[in-house]
Amino acid sequence: MGAAVVLMHTLRMRRREREVSSLFLWQLASRAMAADHRRHRLIKSLILLVQLLVIELLAAALAGPQFHRNGAAVHLGVIVDTSASMAAGSGETRAGEAVAALERFLSEGEAARYILWSTTGTLLRYDGPSKEQFLRALYGLPPPGGSSDWDAVSREVAAAVQAGSPLLIVLVTDGGWGAVPSGLWPALGSAAGTWVIPVGSPLDNAAITRFSARATGRGAGHHQVMVEVENFGTSPVEGQLVVTSTGPAGAADDTGQPAAAFAIRLEPRGRRTYVFEHTFRPGEVLAAELDTDDAFALDNTAYLAAAAEGAARVLWIGEDNHFLREGLVAAGGVEIERALDPRAALERQGEYDLAVFYGEQPPAGFAGAALVFAAGGDSLAPYPALTWWDRRHPLSRFVDWESVSLAAAAPVPAAPGEQVLLDSTAGPLITVAGEGARRVVRVGIPLEQSDFPFRVAFPVFLQNALEWANPRGQELVPPPSPLGKLPEPVAALLRSGETIHLTTPLEEHAELAPGQAEGDGLYRLLLAPGVYAWRAGSRTGQFALSLLDRTESDLASRWDQLSTVPGVHLLDPAVDRLVHLAAVSRDDAASAPGAPLAAAWSAAAVAAACLLLLEERLYTARGRSRAPAPGLLASSARPALRRGRPGGCRR
Repeated sequence: MGAAVVLMHTLRMRRREREVSSLFLWQLASRAMAADHRRHRLIKSLILLVQLLVIELLAAALAGPQFHRNGAAVHLGVIVDTSASMAAGSGETRAGEAVAALERFLSEGEAARYILWSTTGTLLRYDGPSKEQFLRALYGLPPPGGSSDWDAVSREVAAAVQAGSPLLIVLVTDGGWGAVPSGLWPALGSAAGTWVIPVGSPLDNAAITRFSARATGRGAGHHQVMVEVENFGTSPVEGQLVVTSTGPAGAADDTGQPAAAFAIRLEPRGRRTYVFEHTFRPGEVLAAELDTDDAFALDNTAYLAAAAEGAARVLWIGEDNHFLREGLVAAGGVEIERALDPRAALERQGEYDLAVFYGEQPPAGFAGAALVFAAGGDSLAPYPALTWWDRRHPLSRFVDWESVSLAAAAPVPAAPGEQVLLDSTAGPLITVAGEGARRVVRVGIPLEQSDFPFRVAFPVFLQNALEWANPRGQELVPPPSPLGKLPEPVAALLRSGETIHLTTPLEEHAELAPGQAEGDGLYRLLLAPGVYAWRAGSRTGQFALSLLDRTESDLASRWDQLSTVPGVHLLDPAVDRLVHLAAVSRDDAASAPGAPLAAAWSAAAVAAACLLLLEERLYTARGRSRAPAPGLLASSARPALRRGRPGGCRR
């Protein structure tokens, strides 16, 4: 349009109507022709410059440009899934695919800030401006293992997003979650943009998902062992499940003896439980191994480790009772020490795991685990009937209260903060309370005036009470802990100031300093399934770690769940790069606040069009202005000139 205006000014001469005397007519015409020369018109025309400026304003207004920050202002946050399922793969593991995909994604484009999170162990791995340092942290991620802590990841991401700078989030994962993590997506939704790089293809897999043992009460160490196997694939699975017993170190059978074996056949998405009985010796280990052909070996083994002899230390205060003493011994691995004065429970706190008060009450200021039994007396309610019990509480697990009959009972009214476990026509008979370090179970059943000691429910109840009242987990056969985490009893020793010497299943030795109950170094030590031995001063022990996570063992595709999450987009690592993502993010960021600027450009376009119309009107009106009416001399001269002859005059 500007070129057309310039061409018009060079070719078109403006016509002017003026009245002049005949003597100066040709002189004025000559001057006007000289002034209207193309070059002079182009150089001296102020109107041309005004028209060009107005046209430029109109063109800019119609284009409506937006002003953005440059690409260097991009802040990139990357979350890499490091859970156990990322170790799966028929060739390259999913973890290897994740690193390769991020290398391609970062090959084009830069960011002002890079943040790297993992989903296990120490979450924050890098936060800074260097892409090189970011890649080093990426290559140094821990091997896949354990379960993702999505809640902690959500908190980390939310804190980074709220820091102020626009943050682009890229999540690299195989979708190893049971359901879309409820806490993660709101945190990601508040970011400047959220993209997901999917890795891994669906794989069939069979896994051991549960491995546990519970005391039966039929002798010291006698347990019922349960192994659950599940097929997560779309094809039937056949194979062998073998459970091997390894004796304590130094025993004649510490090389391993078969404890049970099962031939398995599972339908697609099927599950089956295998149960057998086994008598554990202190320090014995059971190893379950699933012999199948799949691409994920981490969930094909699981372990149980029995505690060493004398694991539970009991301080007995009060009168002796044969039934209660033998019941505690039958629960397995219990050492009992007697004291008559209840104040011994205060003087020797920390030296025992459980205090048993028979006919006595815990003194004021007591902090610990206590089992309080009524010893009888004169104020007993005769022949109470059991009316209700809490079946969901751990103390009632496998306890058949219906089989128990009472000749008398000493009701224990529930104090504030206590929970009734067993109720009767005479009032509550068992209450439980847990507040901080104080955990107390009160029993109002005199053992000599009931058949409770002669029922299977009695040793089972005592075993449950030992496991529940002692937060340090002094079961003879505790359940295996998750990969990457210390069991609570061992972690408590570290927090109390003990130094622990640890030996891994791979015969690696490490010294854990006091307070080192967490950290990336410890997490890496605890990623192998198996039995770990520890020593703290004169005390020794062992614990088992196993995966046993259905979410991590399910290697099927779950990307369809992302369709229900607003604002989350899938990236193609073969095509998409950081430079593309940054450009899309800038466009999205500009679209929301750009409405006022777009309205301003629209107003500027209307104003420019009005200026063009006004200028054109003034230009043409000025060139066509009317001449004043001719005077008398001029009007009388014209006829004379028309009647005369050229070159002569009238005679």
